[in-house]
Amino acid sequence: MAIFLLVIQISGTGGIYPVEIMAPFFNVMNPYLPMTYAITLIREAQLGVIWPNYIPALVILFAIAIITVIVSILVKERADRITHYFENRLEDSGLF
Repeated sequence: MAIFLLVIQISGTGGIYPVEIMAPFFNVMNPYLPMTYAITLIREAQLGVIWPNYIPALVILFAIAIITVIVSILVKERADRITHYFENRLEDSGLF
């Protein structure tokens, strides 16, 4: 799954070829991929900062990072509950 997401991001963010000449699927996916904004920040850092391009990309990347951390915490809490349930059942069984 991680490799699939990596390939989609590299192809759909304009990192290799302009998105405009790619398939329509990549044009639709482009604004939803975090790497789009990372590439914008890299281009701005290399070629000179144009603040109206830099600030929105930075804000969107920070928002994606915050959302990712929150979702990760929620998923981990749920996974920990499930893991503890199975650990308790395993201890009760006396197999180990």
